Amino acid sequence: MIKVVDVQRSIDFYAEFGFAVGDKVEDDKLRWAFLNTQKANLMLSLEEQPKQDRALGVILYLRTPDVVALRQHLLARGVSVSEIEYPFYMPKGEVCVTDPDGFLLLIGQPE
Repeated sequence: MIKVVDVQRSIDFYAEFGFAVGDKVEDDKLRWAFLNTQKANLMLSLEEQPKQDRALGVILYLRTPDVVALRQHLLARGVSVSEIEYPFYMPKGEVCVTDPDGFLLLIGQPE
Protein backbone atom coordinates (compact mmCIF):
# COMPACT_ATOMS: atom_id res chain seq x y z
CA MET A 1 0.00 0.00 0.00
CA ILE A 2 1.21 3.45 -0.85
CA LYS A 3 -0.20 6.74 0.38
CA VAL A 4 -1.05 9.18 -2.38
CA VAL A 5 -2.28 12.76 -2.69
CA ASP A 6 -5.01 11.99 -5.25
CA VAL A 7 -6.33 8.42 -5.43
CA GLN A 8 -8.09 8.88 -8.79
CA ARG A 9 -4.96 10.37 -10.36
CA SER A 10 -2.99 7.32 -9.19
CA ILE A 11 -5.68 4.93 -10.46
CA ASP A 12 -5.41 6.58 -13.87
CA PHE A 13 -1.60 6.39 -13.81
CA TYR A 14 -1.42 2.72 -12.79
CA ALA A 15 -4.04 1.80 -15.42
CA GLU A 16 -1.27 2.41 -17.96
CA PHE A 17 0.48 -0.64 -16.45
CA GLY A 18 -2.60 -2.84 -16.63
CA PHE A 19 -3.95 -2.29 -13.10
CA ALA A 20 -7.73 -2.22 -12.69
CA VAL A 21 -9.82 -1.16 -9.71
CA GLY A 22 -10.99 -4.17 -7.72
CA ASP A 23 -12.53 -2.20 -4.85
CA LYS A 24 -12.66 1.33 -3.49
CA VAL A 25 -13.85 3.36 -0.54
CA GLU A 26 -15.43 6.71 -1.19
CA ASP A 27 -17.43 9.13 0.94
CA ASP A 28 -16.99 12.85 0.30
CA LYS A 29 -13.85 11.90 -1.66
CA LEU A 30 -12.10 8.82 -2.96
CA ARG A 31 -10.08 7.58 0.03
CA TRP A 32 -8.79 4.11 -0.84
CA ALA A 33 -8.57 1.77 -3.81
CA PHE A 34 -7.45 -1.80 -4.37
CA LEU A 35 -5.86 -2.27 -7.79
CA ASN A 36 -4.95 -5.55 -9.38
CA THR A 37 -3.63 -7.29 -12.44
CA GLN A 38 -3.47 -11.03 -13.00
CA LYS A 39 -0.17 -11.16 -11.09
CA ALA A 40 0.02 -8.12 -8.81
CA ASN A 41 -2.00 -6.11 -6.31
CA LEU A 42 -1.54 -2.55 -5.12
CA MET A 43 -3.48 -0.56 -2.55
CA LEU A 44 -3.71 3.23 -2.71
CA SER A 45 -4.65 5.22 0.37
CA LEU A 46 -5.38 8.94 0.49
CA GLU A 47 -2.80 10.91 2.44
CA GLU A 48 -4.50 14.09 3.63
CA GLN A 49 -1.25 15.83 4.63
CA PRO A 50 1.58 14.45 2.49
CA LYS A 51 5.03 14.25 3.99
CA GLN A 52 7.83 15.78 1.92
CA ASP A 53 9.95 12.62 1.63
CA ARG A 54 7.33 9.87 1.91
CA ALA A 55 8.48 8.22 -1.32
CA LEU A 56 12.17 8.33 -0.40
CA GLY A 57 13.65 4.85 -0.56
CA VAL A 58 10.44 3.21 -1.84
CA ILE A 59 10.82 1.31 -5.10
CA LEU A 60 7.99 -0.66 -6.68
CA TYR A 61 9.33 -3.37 -8.99
CA LEU A 62 7.12 -4.58 -11.83
CA ARG A 63 7.76 -7.07 -14.60
CA THR A 64 6.62 -6.95 -18.19
CA PRO A 65 6.84 -9.50 -20.99
CA ASP A 66 8.02 -6.80 -23.41
CA VAL A 67 9.91 -3.80 -22.00
CA VAL A 68 10.36 -2.20 -25.43
CA ALA A 69 6.62 -2.27 -26.18
CA LEU A 70 5.75 -1.03 -22.69
CA ARG A 71 8.19 1.87 -23.01
CA GLN A 72 6.73 2.83 -26.39
CA HIS A 73 3.19 2.63 -24.97
CA LEU A 74 4.08 4.86 -22.01
CA LEU A 75 5.86 7.43 -24.18
CA ALA A 76 2.87 7.54 -26.54
CA ARG A 77 0.62 8.25 -23.54
CA GLY A 78 2.86 11.11 -22.37
CA VAL A 79 4.43 9.25 -19.45
CA SER A 80 8.06 10.17 -18.81
CA VAL A 81 10.10 6.97 -18.91
CA SER A 82 13.85 6.34 -18.89
CA GLU A 83 15.90 4.76 -21.62
CA ILE A 84 16.16 0.98 -21.37
CA GLU A 85 19.06 -0.16 -19.23
CA TYR A 86 20.46 -3.67 -18.98
CA PRO A 87 21.60 -4.42 -15.42
CA PHE A 88 23.12 -7.81 -14.60
CA TYR A 89 19.91 -9.00 -12.89
CA MET A 90 17.65 -8.04 -15.81
CA PRO A 91 19.61 -8.68 -19.02
CA LYS A 92 16.56 -8.18 -21.27
CA GLY A 93 16.21 -4.66 -19.92
CA GLU A 94 14.42 -2.43 -17.45
CA VAL A 95 13.05 1.11 -17.42
CA CYS A 96 12.39 3.59 -14.67
CA VAL A 97 9.24 5.67 -14.17
CA THR A 98 8.26 8.03 -11.36
CA ASP A 99 4.58 8.04 -10.42
CA PRO A 100 2.63 11.25 -9.71
CA ASP A 101 3.46 11.03 -5.99
CA GLY A 102 7.18 10.52 -6.48
CA PHE A 103 7.28 6.74 -6.05
CA LEU A 104 9.92 5.08 -8.21
CA LEU A 105 8.86 2.20 -10.45
CA LEU A 106 11.45 -0.08 -11.97
CA ILE A 107 9.96 -2.28 -14.69
CA GLY A 108 11.97 -5.18 -16.02
CA GLN A 109 11.59 -7.91 -18.60
CA PRO A 110 12.51 -11.31 -17.15
CA GLU A 111 14.12 -13.96 -19.28
